Amino acid sequence: MQQPLPSSLQVLLSVDNTAPTVKPIAGGLIHQTHQVSVGNRSTLLQSVNTRIFSDPIGLIQNHLALCQHFSAPDSPFPHPLANPLTFPDGSWLHVDEWGHTWRQTEFIHGAYTRAFVEEPSQAFTLAAFFARFTKHASTLDQSRWYIPLPHFHDLSLRYEQFQQALQEDRAGRAKNHLSLTDELKNRHHYVTQYLKILQHPSFPLRMMHHDAKLSNVLIDQKEDNWLCPIDLDTVMPGYFFSDLGDMIRSICNGAEKEDSPLEQVRFRSDLFESLLDGYQSGMPSILSPEENRLLPIAGVWMTYMQCLRFTTDWLNGDLYYRIERTGQNTERAVNQLELLRQMENYLMQTGRGSLLTGEII
Repeated sequence: MQQPLPSSLQVLLSVDNTAPTVKPIAGGLIHQTHQVSVGNRSTLLQSVNTRIFSDPIGLIQNHLALCQHFSAPDSPFPHPLANPLTFPDGSWLHVDEWGHTWRQTEFIHGAYTRAFVEEPSQAFTLAAFFARFTKHASTLDQSRWYIPLPHFHDLSLRYEQFQQALQEDRAGRAKNHLSLTDELKNRHHYVTQYLKILQHPSFPLRMMHHDAKLSNVLIDQKEDNWLCPIDLDTVMPGYFFSDLGDMIRSICNGAEKEDSPLEQVRFRSDLFESLLDGYQSGMPSILSPEENRLLPIAGVWMTYMQCLRFTTDWLNGDLYYRIERTGQNTERAVNQLELLRQMENYLMQTGRGSLLTGEII
């Protein structure tokens, strides 16, 4: 399906008076992405959301460093990462007549993505895949890295934002769903645990993807091989719980959506155990003993954090997450809280309950 581009891009990308054909790629929540073809050549064209990513050049610099690093012979992936490309005028970015910022990336032919993890073996492979990414990416020089989203997985900051939203009560909603906000306050000990790891040398910063999910893996159409990760904008230093924890949070929920009815929320312990095993297999001898011991609560921290974020946005009047109806953010928060309860219960039943409330160091 042909889609119009801003006229300045139409002119810039045309070759020998042949205008590009444009096919939108659905599914992106942050950027608008299109496959652009002129003759036999295709590229990915993205309109960068500069409200969230305020320094697109910083993103380009990160991408170039990653692509160079992962093109080395010791790369853990069978296919190089998708390279950033300049526009025909030699620039990395193009600002159109409407003020929107665009970039181009290599289009990898013969590849596709999947949306959902369906079985334990797939969960194992996915976790090992992103663990290998972190293991290799962490040998980059972190001191020169552009940080695209400072404090993205900062549990302490997310709790402070929740408290501030509760006190300010901008939308006049604090009196509603008191049980939800009370349960979040009663779990403040997770913030205390998080603050302790920040000061301990057994928990180093490593390069994390920060959006580790199956739909961010390119898969070969013919041989079904997993090729390389995509959507690299959020790659930055983080702690051991980020990627694994978010995989647990998003994959182990049997509910189809984050605002599904509570009765559909079901913690998939089989996928949970496979994710743990896969992540450890992807970083053998890399994780410290303390990190290995705390891996089972990575999903607890990330689910609690996401519940805080949904609740905070609801208290502030639904300013950050897109909603289709009033109350959707509370439905999301309550869904995450139920998932969190089920995670906690499973860990207690399997003899790992001390990790939830005990001293972590």
